Order: sequence, then C-alpha cells, then structure tokens
Amino acid sequence: MAVVDEAKLRYLDFLSREDRVRHHRYVEEMKQYDMMRSGDINAIAESTRLWNSGLYGYLSDDPLKNAKYRFVTTITLATRFAIEGGMDEEDAYNASDLYIQNLENCKTPDDVRRLHTDMMTFFTWAMADMQKAETHSKAVNECLDYIHYHLHEKITVPILAEHVHLNPTYLSELFKRETGTAISQYITDKRMEAAENMLKYSEYSFDEIAQILAYRSQSHFSKVFKKHSGMTPGSTAPSTRRTASGRSDCDHGVYHAGCGEPPVTAPRNSGVPIVKSTCPRVRNTRESATVEAFNDDARHRPNERRNKERARRMWMKAKE
Repeated sequence: MAVVDEAKLRYLDFLSREDRVRHHRYVEEMKQYDMMRSGDINAIAESTRLWNSGLYGYLSDDPLKNAKYRFVTTITLATRFAIEGGMDEEDAYNASDLYIQNLENCKTPDDVRRLHTDMMTFFTWAMADMQKAETHSKAVNECLDYIHYHLHEKITVPILAEHVHLNPTYLSELFKRETGTAISQYITDKRMEAAENMLKYSEYSFDEIAQILAYRSQSHFSKVFKKHSGMTPGSTAPSTRRTASGRSDCDHGVYHAGCGEPPVTAPRNSGVPIVKSTCPRVRNTRESATVEAFNDDARHRPNERRNKERARRMWMKAKE
C-alpha cells in the first residue's frame, strides 16, 4: 500500500477544514529564512513566532518526536539558505551536523524549541557578520573581532592601533567614519550588552561580572552600567541574584548591597572622607577615599596578572 495516495490526501484536507486548522503558508515559512539570509536579526523573532504558532504539520503522536522532526526540517532549510547567502558550505553543513547531534540531548519539546531559537540565532548572526564584512575595511573588521574576543581584557585605542598597525588617531577617525561610533563607546556598548546577558542568565555575582569585563571594581562597573542603561545592575538582575559574599544585591549602594545600612564617613589624614561600616562587605574593602577613590587606589587592587587570567577563564565560560 502506498504511503501517500489521493484518497489519504483528500481525507487529511477534509480533517483540516473540519478542525479549522492548517499548515503555515509557503510564503510565511520562507519569510524567516529570507530574513536570516540577509542577516536581519528580526528573523530570530519571526522564527520563534512561527514555531509557537501551531501552524505546523502533525508528524508524530509523540510530542517530543514531533518537535524533533520539525527541528530537522527547519535546520535543513536554514542551512541551505545560509549557503545561498554566501556562507561557506562546509561551515554551514558542520554547524547543521552539530545542532542535529545536540538534538539527541533534548528531553522535552521545550528543549527542542530552545535549540531551534539558538540555531536560528547562530545562522542569523553569521549572515549579519558577513554583511558587516562587506561594509567595513579590513582594519575596522579586525578591531571589531579583537574587541569581541577581548572584552575580558583592557582595550584601548593604542592597543587596537598596534594590533592593526595603524596610527591611533587615524584608526579612531576610520572607525568612527565606518561604524558611526567612537571606539571607546563601541567597547562600552559591547561590554554592557554582555553584562546585561550575564545579569539575566548567569549566576555570576556583580563582583565577578565586573572582573570578567575588565572593570577595575564593582563600583566602576555599576557606575558605567547605570550611565549606559539608566538602571543599576540590581534592577536588571533577577531578584534571587546573590553577591560574592552570599548577600542579595540591592540598589542603595554597591558595597552595602543587601545589608540595609548606609555608609558612615570619617575623616582621613588627607582630609578626604573614607567609607567605614560594620557591614562585612564594606569592612573587607579596608579603607578608601570614597568608594570611587578606593577603586582607583593601586595599593588595594588585586594582582593584575592573576586577576586577568581569572577574568579570561570566566569570560570564556560565560560565552559557552
């Protein structure tokens, strides 16, 4: 007996009309892949919307198998569209293989849905990077890549200029002309983007995130974060986030997070106020000429080489 024949097709069509259900239209399905191929990040949201729409085929009585079969069809199309858009064939096929291999680890339909979103995100950003490569000079592209992979380290214009063998002033002008953003601002934007993701989705404390992103202290990180987003890190992170000391973070002071007590100032020999408190977190910082001055006091900074290596390891782990 044939798997597909006219009678079966007509019967399924009848059931669809009776139940008022349908497959998604061809144009609806192709839209997400067309957007992905052009590097439009809205492809990710469109793909998620379609996945959750219920407009898909009935492939198995088992919900998990049904989701897995759908995933294989979507990644097959995504891979082909990426290749058509200029992605290296071997890279595209290898990425597809890795995602399908990972599919074996999915235990629920929701696991498959998350993997699908991750897959579309990967291909969309890969295509967006290709678009970027066509609009920026080699030197600027090398700077963008360097910044992406070295957010856990100190990054300055001279460092980037040395990396691309250009004069720092010329590089600054070239970068601003091609990207529309100053180098220092671009670095800050990327660090804040990474910080927001870690605050929302990781278990790192504020202290650890500050170290991972190469800020000299938590207070400096918090100050930059608030200036960038208009909110404190504590407002962005889940309410269950804990500090390095085990206390819950709050907004009234970075060194008093969760303790509920205000800072107490006292005069220093230099005449500059210092911060003193019974809060263990504050007490452990010893003395400093205000919280900001403490951050800038080289005598209280941790060993730079050890801190840099620890930050590098945490950054690589955070990107996994």
